[in-house]
Amino acid sequence: MGEAFNILFCGHMAACVEMDMPLEEGMQLLLYILKEERNQALLKKLQKRFKKTKSLYKSMQGMKEFSTYMVEMIGIGEEMGRLGLILRNLEKYFTKEQELSTRLKVAFYYPIILGSVMLGILILLLVKVLPLFKEIFLSVDAPLSEVIGKMSLYGELLGVCAMVVLTLFMICGIVGFILLSTERGRRIGEEILQGTKIGQTLNQFKVLNVVEILLTEGKTLQDTLEASLRIIKEGKMEAQIKKVVELLREGSSIEEGINELKLFSNLQCYEIALANQLGRLDTVIVHIIRRQESELISRIQKKLEILEPLFVGIITIIIVLLLFAIMLPLLGMIKVL
Repeated sequence: MGEAFNILFCGHMAACVEMDMPLEEGMQLLLYILKEERNQALLKKLQKRFKKTKSLYKSMQGMKEFSTYMVEMIGIGEEMGRLGLILRNLEKYFTKEQELSTRLKVAFYYPIILGSVMLGILILLLVKVLPLFKEIFLSVDAPLSEVIGKMSLYGELLGVCAMVVLTLFMICGIVGFILLSTERGRRIGEEILQGTKIGQTLNQFKVLNVVEILLTEGKTLQDTLEASLRIIKEGKMEAQIKKVVELLREGSSIEEGINELKLFSNLQCYEIALANQLGRLDTVIVHIIRRQESELISRIQKKLEILEPLFVGIITIIIVLLLFAIMLPLLGMIKVL
């Protein structure tokens, strides 16, 4: 499902938990709010499963419409008896995700809109303008037409190159837009991102989110990391967390576990070690995690900001190729004359 549905669902169900309203009644009320038929059908399916299981987590398990992160976080919330807190946290998470998704969509409008306009101009030049130049140039004397003919050929080749670059540019824009706009596309996009730095950053954010929530509820670092394994399915991060959990089980100190986790800077690790010695680990580490989460979001936003100037640079290259495609025959004629 899209971020808008997830935000509405988590916010509404959190309100139901906070007001001690039965979740089944909350789902029925939400049906009157939803307008899209597919969202209503999804909620009816979930409501039917909930009547049998009486557990939101068990009802959502196996439903591909909900992400693993969302389902497992709800499971953690039910086990802790803090479902309302987890749902509110998920609401904030999906709101941030929606903001990032919107920025990406806007960035992909560039290649689609500008590419469509430029493709139309390019086709007009290749089909109408350049052949007309070629006919005019070939009608002159032989020595002249030979030089200009070569320049005209070079112009056509540049025009074809421009069309290839522009087509690839548009395809990238359309594929990116589809990945962000459809449910299946988002799942494919998540799989693609898993091996990238952006995907790793998102996984770090999810882990920190779980650690922050569970630490504030009095859980140990080992418990929080074991819980985070339920939401992380990416090899590198998963192996890293398992290694730290194993170290903690063997009796290693919290400082060693934090250092091995490699989610914090050296200064932050020192602050955590000092806080542990002073008996204020929970307070300090939660503060550091919140600061780290903000830094991770800023890091993702900075990476996304690169897209717009990148697209502008590609468009500039295409415009230069078009100019040379038009000007080369004219320059050839001027050179001969």
